[in-house]
Amino acid sequence: MTKLKSLLEQVSRPELVNPIKEYPLLGVRLEGAGAFHRETKVGSQLSAKTLFQVKEGDFIYSRLFAWRGAFDIVNKSLDSFYVSNEFPVFLLKKDKIEAEFLRLWFRLPKTLTVVEALCSGSTPLTRNRLKEANFLDLEIPLPPLQEQRRIVARIEELVGRIEEAR
Repeated sequence: MTKLKSLLEQVSRPELVNPIKEYPLLGVRLEGAGAFHRETKVGSQLSAKTLFQVKEGDFIYSRLFAWRGAFDIVNKSLDSFYVSNEFPVFLLKKDKIEAEFLRLWFRLPKTLTVVEALCSGSTPLTRNRLKEANFLDLEIPLPPLQEQRRIVARIEELVGRIEEAR
């Protein structure tokens, strides 16, 4: 078992909001359904004074909906999008962990049960946040990179067969 803090490094790319600039905003769907282009707004339409830019390959989660599986890896189509401070962003130590392996691990019901237990807030269903310190203390079973890649490939093969059968 390996703590996430030895596999990820938190990164922050703050940008002061310019009232005339357009900002493509990123969201993260529940149940592991992934990051998406939520909307584009002009800075004057935003209440936030600062936004944070994400880059392709970043690992991101929603503090508020982590317990519902809102985790993902930023893909190329969402590179340079923006998020609020409610979306912590991390760089993966690629010599230790495969991005897709981590993403799939956060889709496991057992993982989400642990995540939910680590969330705290005044109202469990609407203010239940996963703080970064608790997130980074999570432990993941970590096989060697080659085995991680093999596991990911096998899962992708099985998903392909299921989709083909449908």
